[in-house]
Amino acid sequence: IYMGMVPELAIACLACARIGAPHSVIFGGFSSQAIVDRVEDADSRIVITCDGAWR
Repeated sequence: IYMGMVPELAIACLACARIGAPHSVIFGGFSSQAIVDRVEDADSRIVITCDGAWR
């Protein structure tokens, strides 16, 4: 799950728990290559994200 601190983050985490899917929250301060490395190392099939958020 790659999102800012938005309500949808909690909803995504709870949805994963509900269906029994493991989830991992990715820290937003990583470089793009570090994010790619982590997603590939985890052998992720789905990445949940948002296109933007208000601060």
